[in-house]
Amino acid sequence: MHYPIPDTYIVKGTVLITHGAVVHLDASNFEMMSGAQFVIENGSKLILDQDICKFYSYDQHNMWDGIYIEGDDSYFHSEAAHEFYDAVNAIVSDDGGVFEIAGGNIFDKNERALVVNDYNGDHQGYFEGNYNGNLSYEIYSLDGRMVLDGNINNKSRNNININHLENGVYFVKLLNDFEIVYNAKFIKN
Repeated sequence: MHYPIPDTYIVKGTVLITHGAVVHLDASNFEMMSGAQFVIENGSKLILDQDICKFYSYDQHNMWDGIYIEGDDSYFHSEAAHEFYDAVNAIVSDDGGVFEIAGGNIFDKNERALVVNDYNGDHQGYFEGNYNGNLSYEIYSLDGRMVLDGNINNKSRNNININHLENGVYFVKLLNDFEIVYNAKFIKN
């Protein structure tokens, strides 16, 4: 299914993507009511295409819940500079749900930008983008210690193995030769 929907939609409750559905969204604003969420069940996919999608709270005083990727055969892909505001959990990967987040996405005023639950060592999470210069990553613990760092091939998918990290809150930075190109908080449960 492909939905080129150039309007604003108010989402209340749960948008469930199930039974192997593949849903593409383009150029849409989603005003999310308190507790609203997208759930991508095992075997299903949600793909945010090139034109910007914005997800934000309908009511500035109440946060929406998030986008949940449930199971190791579920998939979420954010292809361009999409925007995620005012969420309790902007993106949650449960039980090995696969996510790909391209460069330029905006995560702002969320309690948690990225949550990885039930990490099993085979979890696939990708940060993609065509950046200029060399690309590296740094992961910091909540107390500010760098716990992991390395280089990334900026033209392909890269796995960062976080299997040895204790459960907790971490911050990841992607850097090129010139600046920080991505900065987010994630939780390993």
